[in-house]
Amino acid sequence: MAIGFRLSPEFEGKGIVIRCANELIKYAFDRLDLNRIEISCAEDNFRSRALPEKRGFIKEGILRDHYYLNGDVHNLVVYSLLKSDREKDKRINQRCDL
Repeated sequence: MAIGFRLSPEFEGKGIVIRCANELIKYAFDRLDLNRIEISCAEDNFRSRALPEKRGFIKEGILRDHYYLNGDVHNLVVYSLLKSDREKDKRINQRCDL
C-alpha cells in the first residue's frame, strides 16, 4: 500500500494529514492485514518528510532525478513501515492512536 497526500495551503497545519495517515496505518495493518506501507515525497519537501519520520517509517533511499516538475528534475525519498516494525516498536502504535 502506498500513501500519498496533498493539501491546499489553507488546510495545512491543522493535523488533517496526520489524522488521516494514522487511520490508514491502522486500517492497513489491522483490517487489511497488509505487511508494508510506503510513503514517498520530494527530497526537499521537509514538511511532507516529517510525517513518515515521526511515525517510525524507515527511510529506504532516494530516487535521483525521479520526476520532472516546473522545468526541473527532483529527487524522491522513499519510506516504508512493515507490520513487524510496528509490532516491535510500541511507540509506533502509540503514535498511531488518535
